[in-house]
Amino acid sequence: MVKRALISYWLVASVCLVGCSSSRFHFLESARIAENCPTSEERPPAVQRLLAGHHIERGRALVLVARTWDPGSFFTIDDEMYTKLTIEIAKYEPDVPLKVPREGLRLFYVHGASAWVRQAAGSSSAEATGTILIHKKDDDRLTAAIDVIVSGRDPTEPLDKTPQDIRIRETRTFSRIQLEDLTPWLGTCYPSPGREVYP
Repeated sequence: MVKRALISYWLVASVCLVGCSSSRFHFLESARIAENCPTSEERPPAVQRLLAGHHIERGRALVLVARTWDPGSFFTIDDEMYTKLTIEIAKYEPDVPLKVPREGLRLFYVHGASAWVRQAAGSSSAEATGTILIHKKDDDRLTAAIDVIVSGRDPTEPLDKTPQDIRIRETRTFSRIQLEDLTPWLGTCYPSPGREVYP
């Protein structure tokens, strides 16, 4: 009986510890993508390049924020992975596709290892091709179809001429969030980059 209880506890604990992934999808109006956080000892140029384009401030555009985090394996340490996608759209009409790239639209992507962000471990991109379609929007919800290929580059090698193409093809519902409710994970600048890659 005790052995069975211990096995059950282990299974539940494993599910809880392994299954704590995080996904957040939000939109802001009257906003824009901000310039980088100030460079510091904790934010050398390679880290700046890695996290560029994911800080948000007041502006006049629509900004889509997609954040996902994977805790990794229960049996491995420091294998957590994060992904950020931030899109600024100056103007759009519902159900009218927006070609990427285009004037008035900026898209930034990063995927990397949370534990190794200070070593700029990951791939980032400000280049993309494809389409974005805003299906519908009400006061609190917005549905968007994103079909783009981003050109991921190693931020430690800024002159790398062989980017990795990454396909993003998904339809998501984004919930409204206010600028003052953003966190470092979602879009505010923080002196330590570690706060920006964990939910």
